[in-house]
Amino acid sequence: MRCRSESMKYLSIAAAIMILSAGTASAELVLEAPQIVHDSGEDLWVFGYSVPSCADWDADGKRDLIVGEGGSSYPNGRVRVYRNVGSAEAPVFAGYVYAMADGDTLTWPAAGCLGLFPRVVNWDDDGRKDLLVGTAEGTVRIYRNVGTDSEPLFDAGAFVQAGIEQPENIDIGFRATPAWVDWNLDGRHDLLIGAGDGRLRIYLDTAGNGEPQLAAALIIQQEGGDLVVPGGRSSPDFADCDGDGIRDLLVGNTAGQLLLYGNVGTDTDPGFSSYIEVLSDGRVIDLPGEARSRPFVCDWTGSGHIDVLIGSAEGLVYFYEGREIISAVQLPPLTGPLAAYPNPFNPRVNLAFALVEPQHVVLSIYSVAGQRVARLARGNFPAGEQLFTWDGRDNRGRDLPSGQYIVRLSWPGADEQRKITLLR
Repeated sequence: MRCRSESMKYLSIAAAIMILSAGTASAELVLEAPQIVHDSGEDLWVFGYSVPSCADWDADGKRDLIVGEGGSSYPNGRVRVYRNVGSAEAPVFAGYVYAMADGDTLTWPAAGCLGLFPRVVNWDDDGRKDLLVGTAEGTVRIYRNVGTDSEPLFDAGAFVQAGIEQPENIDIGFRATPAWVDWNLDGRHDLLIGAGDGRLRIYLDTAGNGEPQLAAALIIQQEGGDLVVPGGRSSPDFADCDGDGIRDLLVGNTAGQLLLYGNVGTDTDPGFSSYIEVLSDGRVIDLPGEARSRPFVCDWTGSGHIDVLIGSAEGLVYFYEGREIISAVQLPPLTGPLAAYPNPFNPRVNLAFALVEPQHVVLSIYSVAGQRVARLARGNFPAGEQLFTWDGRDNRGRDLPSGQYIVRLSWPGADEQRKITLLR
């Protein structure tokens, strides 16, 4: 695959084809620049790899911070609780306690890049917070609350099992990263788990209420095959991230990225397209090194927008505040629609667009099934006209067959698409 960006000498060609319009655009998750969460005025830091989430731990109406730790040179996986001494709109933390189980600090062996992966859940519908924990070895444990909802204390814990006829301990191989979700909106909470192999598994609850009875794992699919998160060590959450009223997959990975798989199915029968890389302040999220990004979706400030917490290899907790989702109709970045010419083409097509102001954009080619086959550009571009050329090859330099393809130009908050036809 070869591509090139040209300057103003192609403006007359592009302008002749462009017809001014508002365009059709879809929204996407747009995040502000990252902040590091503080403890007592300093950067909050835990031993090993951090795994953050939030919940009202002490039932005082304010979100508290729950962080798993361990891994690397720290062999003990534990769970820290930072109580919010600020307000619901502006959380403040001043010290932590460790979650307690069976009269002692809740501890489980850490390995490699994971200590414990905790999520606060109401496991058995008794109105008290329980603790669901993924482990480095690939199992999942549930610690039931034997205290109160405002002062949680947990039992010794047990392995979570799945399978109706012959239940067995869940074991996904290594690096279990669970999320407690109602996958198909049947009123029951189901277990979504990421894994070291990059796949995502869903265990559907078949019980009507009370203690869940999980069916055997289903591997989440994408375009007829297993959805495999690039780089492995998938860490999922499930929420409506693009403002269309349907929940999407937001996933971290080994490299420290944040990937959004848009739901192209329904809220009761989810299906997923190719991912897009989530931007923070106009830049792709890519934490330093082999960061093992572990995201948690929340409304941190009570603003009504999607916010995201992400843990990392540094032991820090990153906070990304969500912007209000704005469509391209409200804030048009283009002076005209994305243009493609000639169309049909063989084998080269020119792709032109013009920006109102400097913008971070991604220009990609997709199959009609939604699979990205080529990326032509990703980066910050100045205001004005740009032109790229695609030669009908995929990212590996292989000639693609005749047929229809989709050009997608994405920018923070929206995108524009155009069909093109390759004739060989």
